[in-house]
Amino acid sequence: MTATNFALLYISYPTQVIARNSRYLFVVLVGSFFSRVPHKHDLKLPKHKLYVALFITLGVILFNVTKIIGGDKADHHAFPEEWKGYLLLLISMVADALFCDSQAYSKSVFKPSANHLFTSANFYAFLLTALYAIATGSFFPGLKFILEHPQCLK
Repeated sequence: MTATNFALLYISYPTQVIARNSRYLFVVLVGSFFSRVPHKHDLKLPKHKLYVALFITLGVILFNVTKIIGGDKADHHAFPEEWKGYLLLLISMVADALFCDSQAYSKSVFKPSANHLFTSANFYAFLLTALYAIATGSFFPGLKFILEHPQCLK
């Protein structure tokens, strides 16, 4: 998610929305060809799921492109370092796909309950986010804001 948000520094918001909503294709591609989940077939997922992912991605792209074409063209700016934004989006989408596959692998091998899997994923997300916030120097200002405005916890 962090990579997707930082991509906005280098690309337009509509481009980021198209990529963010097209993640399903990456999830299915990783699940089809690179999954560690044991299956009996050559492809890890049935072919129809790949077709569904392609149609969903195509629909998202067409929906957003028609909004961009029909919208206000003065709103779009040139981004000189767009490649950085696309790289961040690619990193985000691949990470999401690998995360989904790792959850599927954990479910098939270790058989955790849904609550245990959810709690574990959130714990590690919290841990990584806290470490990132400390490394970037935004942890303590954020903590100070929470202490000064406790109503934000609700």
